Amino acid sequence: MVVVGTPLAYLLATRSFPSRSLVMTAVELPLVLPPAVAGIGLLMAFGRRGLLGHQLALAGISIPFTRLAVVMAMTFVASPLYIRQAVSAFEAVDTTLLEASRTLGAGSGRTFRRVALPLAGSGLGAGMALGWARAVGEFGATIIFAGSLTGVTRTAPIEIYLGLSDNLDAGLATAAVLIAASGGVLLTVKLLGVGRARRFTPL
Repeated sequence: MVVVGTPLAYLLATRSFPSRSLVMTAVELPLVLPPAVAGIGLLMAFGRRGLLGHQLALAGISIPFTRLAVVMAMTFVASPLYIRQAVSAFEAVDTTLLEASRTLGAGSGRTFRRVALPLAGSGLGAGMALGWARAVGEFGATIIFAGSLTGVTRTAPIEIYLGLSDNLDAGLATAAVLIAASGGVLLTVKLLGVGRARRFTPL
């Protein structure tokens, strides 16, 4: 999500091209899709009878109902939150600084790494936190595409759901851990953002 989404967000924030609206729509689509529909879409794309299923089978790759399927489902539903936040962070960067970097001889890649990324760092961190929180809480897409195999693809939300009927105490304990972890991540991001703002505040 971060490796692919960050350069994509930078491109969307700093470039204007005819298909930009279409790209943004494709990026944001998982936000409005019901999670179950997202899971079915992934299954129809990467399942044995899916669009890419035959090619994957020939390569000896099986994705559904594996740990990789869990990661893919979580990434699919959470990536729009990160990319949208990253686009906003890059749009907030002063373009004159980027232009000055290029004027001084830095190429596009070096300007991205040495100027844009540090200046947009706090916004990117917030996007990572939002994406992480969304991914950890994903249920519908995960259970359809990855299933609920004990010790393999059973995620915390699925464990909580099953705990409502099998072991309520275990489900409540898992929910408490998720609440604490999510709150801790968000608080850490906020504190890092405050610290970064103080470092860059003019004297």
